[in-house]
Amino acid sequence: DDWRRNNVNILVERLSLTIKEVKPWVKFGISPFGVWRNKSQDPEGSDTKAGQTNYDDLFADVLLWQQRGWLDYLVPQIYWHIGFELADYQTLTKWWSKHDYDRHVYIGQAAHRITRWERPEEMGDHLRLAEKYETINGNVYFSAKSLMRNPLGFSDTLRNTFYRYPATIPSMPWLDRSTPENIENLQIRKLKRGVLLNWEGSGSGDCREYVVIRSKRKIDSDNLEKYPIIARIRNPERLYEDVTVRKFRKYYYTVLAVDRAGNFSQPSNVESIRY
Repeated sequence: DDWRRNNVNILVERLSLTIKEVKPWVKFGISPFGVWRNKSQDPEGSDTKAGQTNYDDLFADVLLWQQRGWLDYLVPQIYWHIGFELADYQTLTKWWSKHDYDRHVYIGQAAHRITRWERPEEMGDHLRLAEKYETINGNVYFSAKSLMRNPLGFSDTLRNTFYRYPATIPSMPWLDRSTPENIENLQIRKLKRGVLLNWEGSGSGDCREYVVIRSKRKIDSDNLEKYPIIARIRNPERLYEDVTVRKFRKYYYTVLAVDRAGNFSQPSNVESIRY
């Protein structure tokens, strides 16, 4: 068993090193089975009774890969419901949140099982639980085909509740600690339908997109996490038309550049307009 695990370790390490040598900005991750080891097999394991585990049955020493920095992220497949006696979703989400080793953990969600669970609110509860842990960086759904079917209206729930605003990919400073060139000279003006933003700067370096932040109150540039991102833009002309504004309201805007490692530039000047 140790020999088999070592072969897998060698494969993961060499794959990681090769990717970083050729294209160091590429994010490398693996989606393992949802249980590393049961506590009955290892004191460090989860309080579960899974019939198979990564380490003992699949010969995948997932935690080692994280500890050695071979991976940028993990997507453990926690495809069970809350309260499942053999592998409880809540227990496992908490366990993985404590074993990130300064790398990203995204929870693998079972979109293909939504209609099989007894409670229609099951998946929504999964996302709310994951949000409680700072070291859980997001969710990945299996499969996209399942979400396209809108099971129990869950895709509508995602669109209207959990994902009302765009989100950026969490930054990975171990890939690149530099930041894009700053945005300059943000200008806004009224249109017949909406508000037009245009700006300068960040045309060089590693800029991959721009994000637009909008607020109905004055923006505190030192606490931008309080404000929703209303748009992610890949536009070489550095323009954005906000058609979601409503009449007789005042809006504040700022724009930031984002590189492919998820690092932000400093925010642009804050501009306001009454529509």
